[in-house]
Amino acid sequence: MWYSRAMMGIPIQMLTRSSVAGFATVLIVIVYGIGVLSGLENLPKPYLPNAWIATLLSVITGIYALHCLSHYDSNIRRRFSTIENIKLSWLWHCGLGFVCLWAVSLLSSLCGVLGFYYLAEQIGTFKNLLPMLLMSIMVVYSQTLRTDRDKKAPNSHTHIEREEKPFTVSEEQKSKLEDLMLRVKIYQDPELRLDGLADSMKMSPRSISALLNGYYQKNFYDFINYYRVLDAQEQLRNTHTSDKTIQRIFEDAGFNSKTTFNTLFKKLTGHTPSEYRKLTSVSEK
Repeated sequence: MWYSRAMMGIPIQMLTRSSVAGFATVLIVIVYGIGVLSGLENLPKPYLPNAWIATLLSVITGIYALHCLSHYDSNIRRRFSTIENIKLSWLWHCGLGFVCLWAVSLLSSLCGVLGFYYLAEQIGTFKNLLPMLLMSIMVVYSQTLRTDRDKKAPNSHTHIEREEKPFTVSEEQKSKLEDLMLRVKIYQDPELRLDGLADSMKMSPRSISALLNGYYQKNFYDFINYYRVLDAQEQLRNTHTSDKTIQRIFEDAGFNSKTTFNTLFKKLTGHTPSEYRKLTSVSEK
């Protein structure tokens, strides 16, 4: 669970309710196991082995980690202006693999507790075949797919909260946001995130998200890339930048993927960048 949070750029919080509950359960199981080994007959029966409880906790936290990953993926456009380099499908598959392995181990332990020793032994032969392979995949892909953005822990909470309605937008907020877009051109940073815009606006990420969705009817990804397309349009029309390549133009506008740029540009303008440049040059003549 902590590994998944770290790979998603979410701070690892040691003292969450789920972590404390898990630690407390493990501590109780350890103390109980020591009592059984010490020969205390007044302990309640039946006794469940420590390994069974630990595996059960692994399955529960593994499922919760997959839930967090799914929630993060479904809200990714609300926090990032560039999503091409965010590839976490490998993490999902590894997490699912570990949950399945833990479930097999749990089933094997449960069969042993219930007295089905032969079945437990047969099931147990499979539980040690893939852990090292899955661990190797996690290590290799975590090093090859992580970007500098993923390595930086955000300064504020990254959990996407539900918007509160109604949301009132002040004229000061609108003018400040327009200034950041039109004069400062903060969107030209290809790694701009919701947290960064929130810091520039002196607002919380939650408030910025509500402002964009409630007033502009856009999520963060669409809002930022709208201004990037406008910037690219201006450069394509400008005679002073007629010698610039299209790649240089979309990079200066804040895009880091040609495919994404072409897709969004055509979606908003109805033309490809090359067609748009030709049309504007002909109209000026």
